[in-house]
Amino acid sequence: YALIADTSTDVGRNCFAFNEISPGGFTPRFGGDIEDRSITAGTSGLWGLGEWDDMQYDVSFAIGENTSNFYLRNTFNPSMGEDSPTDFYTGGYSQLEKTLNIDFVKPLPIHAGNVLNLAAGLEWREEIFEIMAGDPTSYLPGPLADQLFAIGSNGFSGFTEDSSGKFTRRNYALYIDTEAQISEQLVLGAAIRYEDFTTFGDTTNFKLSGRWQLTEEFAIRSSLSTGFRAPTMGQANVSNTQTSISEGQLTQVLTLPALNPVSQTLGGTALSPEESESMTLGITYVVDNFFITLDYYRIDVSDRITLSDNITPTDEQRSAMEALGVENVALIGEVNFFTNDFSTETQGIDIVANYSTELMRGSTVFSFAYNWNKTDVSEFSDITGEYKVRLLEESLPEHRATLTLFQTWTRFSAFIRANYYGEYWAVHVGWDETAIDASSVITVDAQVQYAISDAFSVAVGANNLFDQQAEALDFDPALGDWGAKYYETSPHGINGGLWYLKARYDY
Repeated sequence: YALIADTSTDVGRNCFAFNEISPGGFTPRFGGDIEDRSITAGTSGLWGLGEWDDMQYDVSFAIGENTSNFYLRNTFNPSMGEDSPTDFYTGGYSQLEKTLNIDFVKPLPIHAGNVLNLAAGLEWREEIFEIMAGDPTSYLPGPLADQLFAIGSNGFSGFTEDSSGKFTRRNYALYIDTEAQISEQLVLGAAIRYEDFTTFGDTTNFKLSGRWQLTEEFAIRSSLSTGFRAPTMGQANVSNTQTSISEGQLTQVLTLPALNPVSQTLGGTALSPEESESMTLGITYVVDNFFITLDYYRIDVSDRITLSDNITPTDEQRSAMEALGVENVALIGEVNFFTNDFSTETQGIDIVANYSTELMRGSTVFSFAYNWNKTDVSEFSDITGEYKVRLLEESLPEHRATLTLFQTWTRFSAFIRANYYGEYWAVHVGWDETAIDASSVITVDAQVQYAISDAFSVAVGANNLFDQQAEALDFDPALGDWGAKYYETSPHGINGGLWYLKARYDY
């Protein structure tokens, strides 16, 4: 950022700008410290009591915590002017989870010597999400706030005392799962799960599955199920301010909980779970050294959770916020929040085929995998916006395929793999003005390995052997490139080729 004061006038000489203490501008440097801790304990075995002596049990308890503390250097709190520090502790997040599982499995004899496998269990879980406040200088307004200088450390404003705190959710679940070999050809399964949350109530979901072996070589399989995903405690309570790019311009974007008065004024409502319905239908064919599977799937998800578009409040909305007690409404630039705002229909086809033979005096395996996947947004509102809809529908290739040749000799082994990525809609810095229809691409991976002994081996190889580059940025240079050379949405990454040498020891 280069903020310049015109010192050739009396007004300019009496104003403050950061070129006075940072003549070449400044670039905020964001970093953090992350700590992960977890421990799990449990026991399993046979019940061993009378008629239940063959019932298996499994009991476990796990506790884990992740803590992230954030720091910002080489920046300023503009509202503090020349008294602003340049380094800030901007606060942190912590997620603590405790989970207790108790599971039982009991085989029950049915007709003709077949067995019904019955499983049941319960789960209790507690989640505690904490927001830790940053240094006061990273979020408090300074004396220049009245002159509309931005409040908070530039680049990422610190978490405030008002937004900090602990947010707790508990839930428990019960389930029953059955699978039965009805005959030599037919296997059927059914499961049901009930779950209750302290934050939004309960939900019941099920799954039905089956596999029919028509011949020794050919089988049909299918499943039908419902599901859900609860909003995370972070999504429900997150609050931060960061400098983002909107319509090609740097702007302060405020992310708030959906039930914050600012969010509610702009259309925010309490988050609810995403709900899904899915079905699969597939075939398998195995003969000698060849097998192939073909599966079709469809997944419908309603009330999907997403960040809203960045919304600039109108004067009328700012007045409504002020009436609700929101301070410094004139300094609110753009706002977003998590919301249940759209539904999707996803369908696809998976094909996997393998053929084993002997070539070049060794063992040879040819493998082929192909996926077609298409997502359509069936409903959405202006809170999500048409741009995000197109991102969901077109930013990933619909077609993806790999073809691999794997060769093994006594001590040597090698593979070569071709990867195909179909066309996609490439976007840079979240701005549709930069978007293009990107071409399909093929990359090649290869590796050669030598086993020095049964335990020790060395290998040399490459991912993206021929250094296939990502789609290069191609739009009006006057709009800026924000320090990038490639579209970051490239499905095969932006780093080009990776060559490696590795050693492995098994003990």
